[in-house]
Amino acid sequence: MSTALFVCLAWGILTLWVRDRWAVASFQTLALLLASVCLVKCWKESRRPRWHAVLWPLAAVPCWGLCQLALGWSVDPWNTSESVLIWTGHFAVAFVAVQLAGATRRFRLLFAAFGTVLAVEALLQCWTSDGRVYWLFDSGYTERVFGPFVYHNKFAQFIELVLPVVLFQALQDRRRTLLWLAAAALLFGGILASASRSGLLMGLLELGLLLAAAYLSGAVRGKALAWSGVSLALLAVSGGLLAGWTGVMDRLTGLDPRLDLRLPIWKSTLAMIRERPATGFGLGSFPNAYPAYADMDVGLIVNTAHQDWLQWAAEGGVPMVLAMLGFTGMAAPRLMRSLWGAGALVVLVHGLLDYPMHQNPAFASLLIAVVVLAATSTD
Repeated sequence: MSTALFVCLAWGILTLWVRDRWAVASFQTLALLLASVCLVKCWKESRRPRWHAVLWPLAAVPCWGLCQLALGWSVDPWNTSESVLIWTGHFAVAFVAVQLAGATRRFRLLFAAFGTVLAVEALLQCWTSDGRVYWLFDSGYTERVFGPFVYHNKFAQFIELVLPVVLFQALQDRRRTLLWLAAAALLFGGILASASRSGLLMGLLELGLLLAAAYLSGAVRGKALAWSGVSLALLAVSGGLLAGWTGVMDRLTGLDPRLDLRLPIWKSTLAMIRERPATGFGLGSFPNAYPAYADMDVGLIVNTAHQDWLQWAAEGGVPMVLAMLGFTGMAAPRLMRSLWGAGALVVLVHGLLDYPMHQNPAFASLLIAVVVLAATSTD
């Protein structure tokens, strides 16, 4: 079942670039099918399915969306219905992950290998394909298309999620430590190649958190701690040599906060939150609700708030924010103790600057799966 869950999530990631409905629909169908298989298996074995407290907030979100629809609080019922389906898929993935509490090793290994191979493909594709996904399919863009990720920040967030898993493998698999460290250097190079400013910030934060978590958990002590710190520093330098620092440094040195479109978007989103703090405008309704509160024309269609937590507050009000705070808060200590799940916490923090949990349901499901597996793992 751990292999089946991985295949489902990998399929969702590999088809992220597809704009047609079939890609998301096929991924959601697989997720719901896996959850159904788990329920049938429990029924045949005359036992109750496993449950964990971390599932409650995820179950609450689609229920809240249904309440918004039933009470007429959504300004965009169609997209709210779509969001209910998306969050039901997230819950299905989380439910399956809880059933695998004692069998996460295979998932970790598969995910680490998949992330490394995809990063290699993504870098080669970015440098040689002129924006074509897998060198075959037109993405609509001509640069910074990394594998199935047509938005460079999303690729950086994927790397943030998989990097701790690869470093954990380096710690656990002593015979292949150098191989896994080389893979980790390549992954960090992927963050640099993406030229994502927030991705670089979160990547460096992640390395520091991993070192601190490894020390506090007792995984490394004394000379091993010093060696680990040197290894992570060399990893960052090696990634820079591989991908180059030029792109991300140009974006950092050319940063002008006055020209950052996020700031006026966040300001307008706060106006939305003040209008409906308790009920929100309806899950998935942000693109249609936002224009009435925009105090500046940024010259683009604003389809997200460019900040997960603000968008959750605008669409779902206080209940949605409480659900996601509960989910993050319950899982955070276990994520840090697990080491390999620390990347999921970093990506959720990255949501304060960007929107990893919006627009790509399969990536959000992958993030949730890593959170749940790391928080409930017993192996």
